[in-house]
Amino acid sequence: MSDPPRAGTLLGSGTYGAGERVQVSALPNRGFEYVGWFENDEEIASDPVFKFVRVCGVPHRF
Repeated sequence: MSDPPRAGTLLGSGTYGAGERVQVSALPNRGFEYVGWFENDEEIASDPVFKFVRVCGVPHRF
């Protein structure tokens, strides 16, 4: 989800299970600037394209 909600678009959304490869991309709307990917207020990636393997057993939604 973008913050604020109308700041941009998220590509690659869906539900992913443990061990699945995930790629999400952030595209800022006009007038907004991409800052990074955050989890619990901590930056985990700075590139707008973020690739990772889902390691948790609980599906995650983006």
